[in-house]
Amino acid sequence: MIGVGVCLWADSTLQSGGHASRLLLDGKPFDTRAPLSLGTQARISGGRGDESLSGPLAGGPARRVKGYLPALPDGKLVARFSSVAELTGVSDAWMGGTSVGSGRRAQVFHFRKIDDQKEVQLQIVAGQYTKAVKVRFYDDHDGIKAGVMYARYVEGSQLGLDFDIIEARSQKIATAESEIGYGCAAISLVGIQEYVFLTYALDSDVILTVSGANTYIGTTTVESGTVRIGHPLAFGRNGLIKVRTGAALDKHGYALPHRMIVNDGATVLE
Repeated sequence: MIGVGVCLWADSTLQSGGHASRLLLDGKPFDTRAPLSLGTQARISGGRGDESLSGPLAGGPARRVKGYLPALPDGKLVARFSSVAELTGVSDAWMGGTSVGSGRRAQVFHFRKIDDQKEVQLQIVAGQYTKAVKVRFYDDHDGIKAGVMYARYVEGSQLGLDFDIIEARSQKIATAESEIGYGCAAISLVGIQEYVFLTYALDSDVILTVSGANTYIGTTTVESGTVRIGHPLAFGRNGLIKVRTGAALDKHGYALPHRMIVNDGATVLE
């Protein structure tokens, strides 16, 4: 029974080259053929000889935007390399400013599409008033930008009202915790993956073939060793590729939809 257990465990990590993988994800062994959800900072290291990574890689399921949004017409870049069309909702929103205190969890109402933009209202009950801010999302050449359209309030506990159509009083839009009024202090974007910073820090003699149809968006750095492309989405749907001095990237004939930065001393094979 012990022998069977060892065989089953070893089989889960066998590579096409016939040896168990010595790759590590954030310092720990992992199944290189299983789907993986990457954190915002991920590091694949180690390895031995020819390695392969085929499990699809994805980012976290919702983009967390920290920090106050500006008042429109100024916008803040909240999702690089993404588009409003991908945004399916908003969750885990916070309002802040001297008129509501240092960050209050808000409820989300009236998420909707207006032409090629999307909007949402964040609302809280503070004292004898229901207070709302409206956030608008729009596409920019770098990704999705967002800003606050208005801050308004009405008397009583009336969560869920549509502040676009009711008669309400205006308040100043706070863009910092210390400012008068209130604004959007933090928000999570549903449908927009977390931006990933993925680093390949392989042993110098390792050639790693990445062949998964990866869906993450982010910056991929080849820090050491050789990474060989085995799929057009090996480095995710979009983002930036960096190849460091002494490392190598073998594109293996694939055209990659990314901007690339190559250090002096790095190697890129077409």
